[in-house]
Amino acid sequence: MLHIKKILVLFTLIILAVSMTFGQVRFGVQSGIGLSNLIYKVPLDDPFEPIMVFHGGVILEFGAMEGLAFGTGLLLTGKGGQQTMNFDLYNENFKYQSYYLEMPAKIILHGRGVYGAAGPYAAYGFFGKERYQLNPSTDEMDMVEKSRKLKFGNDYTDDFTPFEYGMLLEFGYESPTGIRILLQYQNGFSDMLPSKFRHDVGISKVHNYTLGLSVGYLFNYAKL
Repeated sequence: MLHIKKILVLFTLIILAVSMTFGQVRFGVQSGIGLSNLIYKVPLDDPFEPIMVFHGGVILEFGAMEGLAFGTGLLLTGKGGQQTMNFDLYNENFKYQSYYLEMPAKIILHGRGVYGAAGPYAAYGFFGKERYQLNPSTDEMDMVEKSRKLKFGNDYTDDFTPFEYGMLLEFGYESPTGIRILLQYQNGFSDMLPSKFRHDVGISKVHNYTLGLSVGYLFNYAKL
């Protein structure tokens, strides 16, 4: 929880600093769904597949000039992936779904119904679940289902590192009343596996990627 408090303090300081630089400040909400996956640098024999995730939170925009703005926000974002391993008598499915507190820093170009944005993001993972399922192909075995909480940290016993960073792209439609419908793409740059675990087990680097659909609304919308 200490890291989350630090993120909230940093977010507040960024808002104050940017609001003193730019004139017009706009506030809104944004949420949506998407497909997320874990991509390994060295391909696995049984590669991960995408899972359905969601995101939602508050957004802030600071106008610089007509058609140009700086955008940030604080969003709860789901990420992860699933892996299925097939054997003669059964298959195993491992599903990892984690949740991050995410803060983007994007440059926005918009006008005449068109919206586009790009920039980096930073995120902190603080909870999630691994779901395991064994599906037998014979009556001699029983189905097995269980789950556990994911651990975030940099030790050997942890599942994922807590901090993540990457690049995001957004493109879509913006109405005259402040409603937005967007396609989003996120590509993580940071290695999500604790280094000690990765070196000892011999697994390659892994990062997140997400492709989603999002709807946003600015309450105090006004054209720049």
